[in-house]
Amino acid sequence: MNAPASARAARPRGRRRSQLSDEVAQHLREAIMTGTLRPGTFIRLDETAAQLG
Repeated sequence: MNAPASARAARPRGRRRSQLSDEVAQHLREAIMTGTLRPGTFIRLDETAAQLG
């Protein structure tokens, strides 16, 4: 379903808002690269969610 024309016009153009999945992936990438997340470590959804707020 498409948004009404007034809602589409109100959205700012240019930089898109990052997706939540992109933010989670970046968080995990940083944890891997810094050694916080070690090889073979089980990634718990509840702990990851708590860390990200």
